[in-house]
Parts: sequence; structure tokens; C-alpha cells
Amino acid sequence: THTTSGGGSAIWIASSIFVTTGLIALIALLALRRHRGLIENFARTEALAAQRERELHGEREIRQLKDSFVSMVSHEFRTPLGIIQSSAQILDRYLDRLPAEQRREQVVSITKNVRRMASLIDEVLVLGKVEAGQLRCSPAPLAFATFCQKLADEMHSATGGRCPIRLAIPELPAAQADEALLRHILGNLISNAVKYSPA
Repeated sequence: THTTSGGGSAIWIASSIFVTTGLIALIALLALRRHRGLIENFARTEALAAQRERELHGEREIRQLKDSFVSMVSHEFRTPLGIIQSSAQILDRYLDRLPAEQRREQVVSITKNVRRMASLIDEVLVLGKVEAGQLRCSPAPLAFATFCQKLADEMHSATGGRCPIRLAIPELPAAQADEALLRHILGNLISNAVKYSPA
């Protein structure tokens, strides 16, 4: 009887240990899963926070660029406006007394500065589209050599022939490009080259 009772106690103790161990293992597994979930949630939160920080940084850079650009454009607008006003006043006051060549010079000056202002307005519009995320690239077939020659001629005229613009283009295959964006990019490059190069 004593042996049987001791064996039953041993079995009961073993069963209790087994059940307790199983419960501990189950609790540990649940805790581990919960811990893993917390870690994954934390990682996702960190990733979202980092992404948002990058977006905010990009927005700050665009705002600073816009503020700087608007300030520059405001200053740049004054020069062509002043020249246009001056030329218009000269033509208004002295039209009958001016030789034909001088009248022509004043008209050319007005035309050149109107183009300059149109170019500045285009730049403001492009920046606005960039800021609003609305700038799109729409490639279409483009005769690149013809386009470049036309643009070079336009820029030479718009910059008053201040610097010679020589164009040398090898044979080019047919191209796909967004003409408006390409005109803006190359126009800016040529304009800056003329502005900062010796005559």
C-alpha cells in the first residue's frame, strides 16, 4: 500500500511538473510572440518616423529653394521692367526725333527684356509644379539636332548676342524627349553660361 501510494504521489508530482512546465513554455511562447510583435511594431513606427522625417526635410529644402528663388526672381524682374519702361519713355518722348536705327535699338531692347521676363515666369511656373508634385515628363519623338539649333538661335537672340553660341552635333538617332522640360533645362544651362562667361 505504501509503495502504491508513493508511486501515485510520484506520478502526480511528475504530472504537475509536466503541466507546470508546459504552462511556463506556453506563457514564454506567448510572451515571445508579444515581444516580437512589439519589436515589429516599434520597427514599423521607426521606419515611418524616418520616412516622415525625410519627407519633412525634403519639404523644408523645397520651401527654402522657393523662398530663395522668389527673392531672386523679384530682384531679377526689376531690371527688365526698368529697361522696358526706360525704352518706352524714350520712344514716347523722342519718337519723331530719333533716327530709325535708334528707334530700332529701343524696340529690340523692349523685345529682349520681355523675353527675359517670360523666361522668369516660366521658371516660377516650373518651380510651382515641382512643389505641387505636378511636374510630369511626357516623352515624344523629337528631332534633337533641329531642336538644339533652334534653341541655340533663340538663346543667342535672347541674350543679345553677348556670347557666340556654337553648335556642333554629330549624327544622332531618333530621340524620345519632353520638349518643354528639355527646353527649360538647356535654356537655363545656356543662359547661365552666357551670364557667367566673358564676352
